[in-house]
Amino acid sequence: MKSFSIQHFFILHIFLYLFLLNLSKFNPDALSDKVSLRIDKFSDFVKEPVGTRRQGGKLNAHGMSWHLEAFINESNTVKYLGMSLNCSNNSKIDPNWNCFARSFFIITKLLNICQSANEDSVELAAVFVPETPCGNRRNSGPPRTDILTVKSSGDESKSDVPINKNFLAAHSDFFDVWLDRDTAEGCSVSIDPPDTVEHFNKMIDVLHLGDYVLNDENVENVLNLADKFMVEEVKGKCLKFLASEHCKIATMKKFQIATKYDVALGEYILQMIQKSDRTMEAQKRGKE
Repeated sequence: MKSFSIQHFFILHIFLYLFLLNLSKFNPDALSDKVSLRIDKFSDFVKEPVGTRRQGGKLNAHGMSWHLEAFINESNTVKYLGMSLNCSNNSKIDPNWNCFARSFFIITKLLNICQSANEDSVELAAVFVPETPCGNRRNSGPPRTDILTVKSSGDESKSDVPINKNFLAAHSDFFDVWLDRDTAEGCSVSIDPPDTVEHFNKMIDVLHLGDYVLNDENVENVLNLADKFMVEEVKGKCLKFLASEHCKIATMKKFQIATKYDVALGEYILQMIQKSDRTMEAQKRGKE
């Protein structure tokens, strides 16, 4: 029996905690992967209640698990077939991380197409193309694992940090090179005092979760590690925090940190200091 095949390419860019997916424009040199979901007795399936789901088989590609899911949805009395491309991590990465892309089809239109083709089987398919540097490049040595061992030369402690290494490499020139030359069995980095393994974990948290995990106590150490390991996004978030009203670090200390890592921010804080001095002088004159 032939089946009617719906090849739907999601017009969408996903920038979540892993890598960029270009699902609408194909690079002829890129390596793509495909997941599919076949629904037999389609006319019976679409009669099921709203919320009914059917999941396709999983495909492990680029360090992630991919699968398609079909589900019945309804809006304004019109029933739709939802098609969802889901991408999930394994248990070693942040368990809260996931991404997906969706598209919807009007069920009556699909049934008309099936009836005109005298078929009752539908195959949903999605092709995804990870773009460098975010995708896991094939034929470039051992695959990247999802655990990075961080060693402290200060107290000789070490910690296994859960991280998607493709994502980390995409945000750091240092790790992009380091993870390519390292082996899956012995992937580790060392840090020196006053930085600690805890500070490294905070840097990863900032990369994944944003600058709300920063505070007056950890921002300098996180900034130092971000600068050392060339994680520019985290560095930018640290500098932004230093310039915000949430940062209560003494102005002169803040100025010292800023001038070490960012000239523009240092000049901005210097202007704030000068403005504060002029205000204090004006207040003194007013009292005399």
